[in-house]
Amino acid sequence: QTTEAHCRITTEGGSIKHLIRARWVVLCAGAVQTPAILLRSGLGGPLGLTEQREKIAGRRIRQFGKRDTANFGKAGRRVNDNMGPYAAAELVKAMIKKGHTIAKSRVLVMGLTFKENCPDLRNTRVIDVVNELKDFGCQVDVTDCWANNEEAEHEYGISLVPEPKAGEYDAVFLAVPHREYAGLSAEQLRAYTNGNGVLFDLKGVLPLGEADLRL
Repeated sequence: QTTEAHCRITTEGGSIKHLIRARWVVLCAGAVQTPAILLRSGLGGPLGLTEQREKIAGRRIRQFGKRDTANFGKAGRRVNDNMGPYAAAELVKAMIKKGHTIAKSRVLVMGLTFKENCPDLRNTRVIDVVNELKDFGCQVDVTDCWANNEEAEHEYGISLVPEPKAGEYDAVFLAVPHREYAGLSAEQLRAYTNGNGVLFDLKGVLPLGEADLRL
């Protein structure tokens, strides 16, 4: 049986739609977007809908003659829930390699909303990164040109920094690439650091090799 999958391939010259026909199609969208695809497919989701959606997803998997492994239905949610602490730990390791003392180091997190170019703060996982960095002893500033400061304070106890100052941070964590942030070059983003800072491009919007870290 042949499977068809529609995909969009993005290159330096732009993006094109492509139809893949094959007996097997393996879907992988990277460390950040793969759990999002799993969640949208029903493999883990909002509380209250999770159990029903996972049963439907399990039936669909079995229709293709495949066996869903134990707890497979929760895969998307598990990966999604653990991404923040993992990303924070990777940033801390990179800072240590550059000679930074983690306790009281200053980190700028750019973007707090659920996704780019959207003011919605509900269910954002960026807060997991912020909390994990604070647990390491970092002083974390969060800026988001789309988010509402009063909502951020009410929901997460975070007072957003409207205009971060250049040269003050040991690391910059580009979490949500709003168009305003995605339009900045690596040099412009590094201007927020103190010269030896770490630039973490979470979703890989910068050209490969221009950031110190990406997922």
